[in-house]
Amino acid sequence: MSYLKKHLEENLIKMGGKKIKDAISFIKPSLLIKHKKAGVKYTIQKVFFDKQNGPAVLCYRYYTPTKKFQKKVFIILDKNEFKNYEPV
Repeated sequence: MSYLKKHLEENLIKMGGKKIKDAISFIKPSLLIKHKKAGVKYTIQKVFFDKQNGPAVLCYRYYTPTKKFQKKVFIILDKNEFKNYEPV
């Protein structure tokens, strides 16, 4: 395991994630990131490590305005897209 991967895993676990196989799952619904230009907020669900592309983040947001019929849209961010997002 590389130093960077080990260090990243340790930090994510300290932030409340649980390690399951090669992924870090977040059970806190309040871990949010925001797209810097668009201002759209996403909840981080899982951080995982792809052997070819490195770390990636699975996150979602709700896209219907009513609480009765809320639906989620999921996106996967790879390490090249991290710079476009910031913590909320």
